[in-house]
Amino acid sequence: MKTLRIGMTSVAMLLVLCAIAQAQETTSAKRTRVGIGVAITESIESVSWYDTTPVSIFVPIDLSARFRIEPEIGFMRSSEDEAERYKRSRKGFYVGVGIFPMTGRENVNLYYGVRLGFVRTYWSYYYGLELTDDRPQRGFFIAPAVGGELFLSGSFALGGEAQFRYVSISGEGTDSGHKIELSTLERSTRALFFIRFFF
Repeated sequence: MKTLRIGMTSVAMLLVLCAIAQAQETTSAKRTRVGIGVAITESIESVSWYDTTPVSIFVPIDLSARFRIEPEIGFMRSSEDEAERYKRSRKGFYVGVGIFPMTGRENVNLYYGVRLGFVRTYWSYYYGLELTDDRPQRGFFIAPAVGGELFLSGSFALGGEAQFRYVSISGEGTDSGHKIELSTLERSTRALFFIRFFF
């Protein structure tokens, strides 16, 4: 929750600065352009760390008025304590790319397509001071997506996106000194709020 508040505050400050700087611009001509974006989503407790990433960074690249590719990266780190005896910590990252045909008019842009990427996670479980479970994992995700954005100026846009995601993560871990095989398959939906700024 604290990470979500920090992320939302940072994004709000970026929004104000960009809006002031670009307030007089109109939507730019349809051409190849590159931008940077931040997406915020709810933080959900789940078996997959990918659901718990409240803020991700995107690099939208409009190759034309009708096609966008969007590399993305996200990081995650959290820990939990229960009665000062049990502790669970996790960290990880993912990298991916979105591939989107687009359509739009004036200052509204709609897109649809898919996001693909790789996931790397690391879970650790402690009872007292002893590490009892160590779980490095890796995998991939596929997420068909549809979204839209409203340009408040020629370079600054607010938007939203809905995804249906398939996440597959596997690896080896230890539990009380014994090796175990780990595998997670997850299907879920995800909603994101976007802020994008184009150069």
